[in-house]
Amino acid sequence: MTRHLIVLVTVIMALALPRAALALDYTVAVGALEDSVTLDDDITQLIRDAVLLEQLREEGAPSRFVLQRRAKDDVPRVQDVLRSRGYYAGRVEISVSDDPEPVAMIQVQLGPQYTIGNITIEGADGEPFDLVNQADLEIEPGQPALARDVIAAEPRGIASLRSQGYALARAGDRRVTVNHQTQQLSVQYRYIPGPVVVLGDVSLSGLRDVAPITVMRRVRFDQGDTFDPAILSGLRGSLSELGVFESVTVQLTGLRDIDRSQEQVQVPVEIEVVERKSRTIGGGISLSTDEGFGTEARWRHRNILGQAEKLSIIARVGRVGAPDAQGIDYGLEAQFEKPDFLTIDQTLLLGASAIVEAPEAFERQAIEFTAALERPLTDDIDARTGIRLAFEDVQDSDDPESEQFVTIAFPNTLTLDKTDDLLDPTEGYAVDLLAEPVLTANDAGASYAIFRVNGRYFWSPWENNRAVFAMRAGLGSIVGADVDSIPANRRFYAGGDGSVRGYAFQAVGPEDADNDPSGGRSLFETGIETRIRVTDTIGIVPFVDAGIVTEESFVDFSEDLRVGAGLGVRYFTNFGPLRMDLGVPLNADDDDDAFQIYFSLGQAF
Repeated sequence: MTRHLIVLVTVIMALALPRAALALDYTVAVGALEDSVTLDDDITQLIRDAVLLEQLREEGAPSRFVLQRRAKDDVPRVQDVLRSRGYYAGRVEISVSDDPEPVAMIQVQLGPQYTIGNITIEGADGEPFDLVNQADLEIEPGQPALARDVIAAEPRGIASLRSQGYALARAGDRRVTVNHQTQQLSVQYRYIPGPVVVLGDVSLSGLRDVAPITVMRRVRFDQGDTFDPAILSGLRGSLSELGVFESVTVQLTGLRDIDRSQEQVQVPVEIEVVERKSRTIGGGISLSTDEGFGTEARWRHRNILGQAEKLSIIARVGRVGAPDAQGIDYGLEAQFEKPDFLTIDQTLLLGASAIVEAPEAFERQAIEFTAALERPLTDDIDARTGIRLAFEDVQDSDDPESEQFVTIAFPNTLTLDKTDDLLDPTEGYAVDLLAEPVLTANDAGASYAIFRVNGRYFWSPWENNRAVFAMRAGLGSIVGADVDSIPANRRFYAGGDGSVRGYAFQAVGPEDADNDPSGGRSLFETGIETRIRVTDTIGIVPFVDAGIVTEESFVDFSEDLRVGAGLGVRYFTNFGPLRMDLGVPLNADDDDDAFQIYFSLGQAF
């Protein structure tokens, strides 16, 4: 009776205790069977990820028997890991010891790493297949026999067939043979191409306010053209670039009903779109110790005339509270964009603006009208040419009288952009070129030409982009007139946010008798910063900037190069980084401030 009572109490206590209290805690160790060999971290982690011993470690084991059973069951899992890395002769031992607590020891002997041997490509009938070659698969004899490479090669063959018009191509059974004597892996790929597919009628759905011609004029293939995935993906990207669609789907229809025994079939193409909201509002703010507070409000209609034409109205107010400004800046601007003007991918840009600005160097009131054509020359290069008519009233800071200018400018730009992101690039480079002849239509000044080149380079040494090195440099030159004949607003200035941080806006360069900025005809700027992510949302950015402005048409480097340095903080959001920079001038003049602080959206460059 007493014995039965003890057993009953024991059972009740066991049921009452939580599972964790009954679990057997243990650790997992991974190493080589040979004392002189150290496993790579990559293989060690793959083994830990594959075994149940590691996956269930935090839960513990109900008993030592269960722990030993897990160890036995994990042996083939570790062998699979070794084979996936080409070690087909590898040996695995898993033991459980108590020293002083239970330890599951996984030990492996890698052996030789096998290589790829013969690669055979066959058709559905098992005969040699010349529509796919070894170069298409990007795998070759002699390379390590990694499972991921063998598997990844197969869809490359399908992609090659699809690019040749075989839209229904698929893979047959893949056969892998291991030869332990030669220590090689032979691979046999089999492909079933199906019929050649040609493009048929185009159907369009999902349009509400956008005219069908807007979509159809970007269809650059004809009925009967051979299918190519690049054609459909290119059309999808081209339609997305219009900015009026939330989503774009371009696909072949009726593929399930196709008779695969035919040599050629014609398949319709379906374009399905979802339109975005036509009207949007937005805005932004900026704040710095030298330029004060600024704000911008923007209204845009993405489809004002029904064919993806865009109309934007922008109102700006700036330099509110700026210490050296002669007044507040404000302006109103209208911008109109007409895509596919005269030809596909060519955009007509029209604009009109009324501007009042009053930095330390000058005061300006102007009405401007612009017209330009913009088009891509390649995937990475865009070109723009245009004309700008401006009626300006400009007064230098040291001149009590203002001058009225009527100028006609012909700005021409070329932009090469190979960066990976617009607001926060981590890799690549970009170059901007400007050549702008300016004609003065009245007697207020001379005619001249403005040239400028800016370059940016970004490099991240680590895949996680925890640190990005960013560099920039720019040169500018004005030729054809002396400084006094060029309106103050068209001269070069340096200093401030986006230029030489640490110095006030326009504070780098020539000065007049009152020590106010007077601008120059040549400019050199450079900067380097390291963008370090401390967390996923917070970053710090140490930076150094330098710049010089001279009155000559080409930079006179015998004059002092102004240098500023500082530290910035970034808060990363879904729409770009929020930026705060503190800059200090390293070779300041007596009238330069000890530091400058800047707040804005986006990186400095």
